[in-house]
Parts: sequence; structure tokens; C-alpha cells
Amino acid sequence: MRCAWLGRDGPHGPERRHTHLACVPETGARSVNARRGLGLCAAVVLGWLSAVPVLALGQARPPSARGLYVAVGATLVALRDDAASPLAYGGLGGRFEIGIAGAWVSADLHGTVAELSSTLTDGNRPRERDIRLGLGLTVLRPVSSGVRLGGRLDARLSGRFHYYGDPAFQRAVFMFGTATLGPVAEWVTTIGSGRVTMVGALPLAGIALRPWSDARLVLRAGQGPRFVTFPKLLAASARVEWTPRLNRPWRVGYRLDVVRYHDALRFRSVTQGFYAGFAPGGRRP
Repeated sequence: MRCAWLGRDGPHGPERRHTHLACVPETGARSVNARRGLGLCAAVVLGWLSAVPVLALGQARPPSARGLYVAVGATLVALRDDAASPLAYGGLGGRFEIGIAGAWVSADLHGTVAELSSTLTDGNRPRERDIRLGLGLTVLRPVSSGVRLGGRLDARLSGRFHYYGDPAFQRAVFMFGTATLGPVAEWVTTIGSGRVTMVGALPLAGIALRPWSDARLVLRAGQGPRFVTFPKLLAASARVEWTPRLNRPWRVGYRLDVVRYHDALRFRSVTQGFYAGFAPGGRRP
């Protein structure tokens, strides 16, 4: 379905008040291809997860990794959501993460809060408050020395308070949510008296919920959950972490998250930042 906003231009350039969403149905070929792609990606993910225990045969069982992990840090957010504005937004914020890990399975709760702004338009600077929460479940099994492979189930929800420059329509709330499944890989190596851990995840299929309008109008102008596959939904993440001392619980690291969703109105976001973590009595999830 192809959609476009019909409305009046505001007094502050490209920022406008959205008043009506006009949609034209597309042919059913794309929906058929989406279902086929979903089935293929699901088969790949299940095959990946089923192959990991076979690859792990004969590998030594890792030391106990059970424990709690807490991390805080600073993050830099850059995004563009065509449903809210044609302008790009960016700004700084904070990030937290709380996780718990077992020998093979780990779970984590993470979130960010950032204040974003865009370029000046006729003396006014539109801004956004970006709030994100996520919950992840990761399964990793060793396949060789320092290498673990597995899968990750990740659910994320973001809410953005968009403040327009137009005084007639000062604020709107936009939402974007995903639940994805895909492979994840981890590589760990020692450098001197410390340890470096690199982790990457690339979801292949999932569910996306993205209203095309202010969240308060979702029943009239919104879009319900739908199955999506890569590359229509790109939600990749990567992390590099350094433990200065193997016998110390402190960690520092860098994290990168890229989200791109191609719909009638596109959404693009890049989040990156540094953090410091503490894992008393255990390894980082």
C-alpha cells in the first residue's frame, strides 16, 4: 500500500501539520513474496539454531557464566522518520542495560533516552524526545576456542515526542516497535591481562508495528503488526567490549545499533555510544 500525507504547509518551512493520510492499495505480489521470504528466513534461523549443538560436539564446556550485569553509558542518536517529518534529527542521551546470564542463555533489558533536534527552519528548531526500551533473549553455544554461535530474540519499542515548529500543532507522539529473530555470533580473545569480546547480530525475520501517524490517531491512520523479513527490516547490532583485568568485574565497551524499515513512509535510525558495566561474580551476558 502506497500512502502520502495531505496537509497544509506550516509557517516554518518543511515542518508541517499532517491532516490526512491518503493510501492506494498495491498488487498482491509483494505480500506473497513477503510470506515466501518469511518462510525461507524462518527455515534459515531454525537450521542455524539446530546446527549449533552439532557444531559444539566435542567442545569443552565454558566456565560458569551465571550472574547479573549492569551498564550505563552515553549514546548518540541520529534518525529520520518520514511519518513525523522530512527532516533528520540527532542528539545525545543516556543508555542503561540490566542483564542476567546462565551457562548458555542470557536475557537483558535495555533502554535509551535522548533529546534530539534538527536544523533551524525560519528561526525555529523542531525537536524530539526519543525514549526506547528493549528486551532480548540470547542463546549461545561454543563451536571453537573463543567462538560461540546461536540466536537472539529481540523485542523493542520506541516512543518519540515530536515538537513541531508550527505553534498550531505543537506536539505529536510517534511509535515504532519490532520483535525479531536471527543469528548471533560472539568472538572472545585475550590481550595481555585483559579480554576483548565482539558480538554481532543480524535479525532475518520478525514483526513490525509502526503507526503512520500520531499515536493518538492509530485507530484511524495506523498500521497494525505485520510480518517482515530482511532487508525490508534491518535491525543489526554490534558490540565491542574490553575487560581490563580478567579477575575484575568492570567492563567498558562500544555499541552500534542500526534500524532501517522500508514502508510507505521510511524509518531510519543509527544509535551508537560508549558504556561502562559491572558484573559482580559473573561474565557479561
